[in-house]
Amino acid sequence: MESADFEYATCRGCSFYKADLKKCNLKGADLRNCIFEEADLKFVSLQGARLDGSNMKNANLQFANLSGSNWKENTDTTGANLANIYDSTSKNEPPTAKSPVGVTSYTL
Repeated sequence: MESADFEYATCRGCSFYKADLKKCNLKGADLRNCIFEEADLKFVSLQGARLDGSNMKNANLQFANLSGSNWKENTDTTGANLANIYDSTSKNEPPTAKSPVGVTSYTL
């Protein structure tokens, strides 16, 4: 599903277990209680997405844009790769697949 557009989609409780979601647009999507365990979310846009209760264990979120999303509360990111992510607390510009920024890893 690389580069798929799910902008503002409602996918509550869906399973994306081990899914290839690189460069997907999930901006504003309702992803509450979804399973993203071991999924590849590199360069994905999750701006404003609702991720309450989601499972992102061991997911690859490198260069993901999480600006405005509520991913920090009740979202399990155990073992997830959060290197070079962008969120609303970051001082860096959102990365793009064409020109990733070299920021430090995000620490929860």
